[in-house]
Amino acid sequence: MSKKELLKQYLNRYNKAKNRIKELEALQKQLRRDAGCPKSPSDSTSPKVQSNSISGGAAEFALRIVEIDERIARQKVQLSTLLSEILDVFDYLPLESDERAVLELRYIQDKREKFICKTRYISRSKYYALCDSAIKKLLKYQRINNILKKYSEELKRFETE
Repeated sequence: MSKKELLKQYLNRYNKAKNRIKELEALQKQLRRDAGCPKSPSDSTSPKVQSNSISGGAAEFALRIVEIDERIARQKVQLSTLLSEILDVFDYLPLESDERAVLELRYIQDKREKFICKTRYISRSKYYALCDSAIKKLLKYQRINNILKKYSEELKRFETE
């Protein structure tokens, strides 16, 4: 994988984490519906009427919901760490530069090319030129290359596990 592609993958981790939280929250809602649970204790003013016996299935649903709650909490902590790491990388670009603005829209706000072009009043070719220019500028810094080297080693370690 080229350094350009590796940097793009590194920057996209924040969006992937946000999407994973959304997936977990959707799974959580589905499990709550399947188990007949309210969304949260504050969402229901009257308790649901259920039988006196708790089946293994209900207990399993409850444990699964708690597990997903914990995963969402961990993912949210990771999300703030990832945002901080990405903003540290973006700090190597001038604050008011078009390159930085385009990368922030793409890798932090998860906006697509069409939206970015429309809101920034740029053509698709200008969008790609700005992205390419920003990536090239970032790759000139030794610290960014060190971050990518460490990230690449992490990826390799996970692949072998």
